[in-house]
Amino acid sequence: MKHIKFIQIVFIVIVISSFLSGCVENKKDKSAATPTATPTAIVQETIAVSTPTITPAPRMPLKYKAYVDESYGFKRVIETTYKEVLYTNLTLTIYTGDNVVWDRMGTESKPILTIISDQGLWANGTARLMNNKVINYTFTEPGTYTFRIKEVRRILPQTIIVKS
Repeated sequence: MKHIKFIQIVFIVIVISSFLSGCVENKKDKSAATPTATPTAIVQETIAVSTPTITPAPRMPLKYKAYVDESYGFKRVIETTYKEVLYTNLTLTIYTGDNVVWDRMGTESKPILTIISDQGLWANGTARLMNNKVINYTFTEPGTYTFRIKEVRRILPQTIIVKS
């Protein structure tokens, strides 16, 4: 009977120790027991979408005729295809590439009118306007340009605003 008691005690110790061995942490193999997250690459498909670019049709340069006389100065301006032109307070607004032709109106007592460009567009800043001859200039740079009649100082200057 002593042996049976001994065997029972040994059996209980083995059962308890095997049960407790699963509850105790093993420090040597800790990294194997704790799972670690492994980064995964996410592949995203990129689709290129092209947006059509709308390019406006290039603007055709216009040609303007400015009539000048010694009595009224820069009397009026027309666009040579006879479109309506806004010409208020002797100011004309045009765009780069547009052309202006100054032409004498009627027959005046002064055979020559000298047009002065305050910005020096012509040689010596002046151009001579005679009967049956015109002054022609194509504006290639945006800005504000003023013109005067040398022989008739009382006449207000003409302003041409050039936009790009």
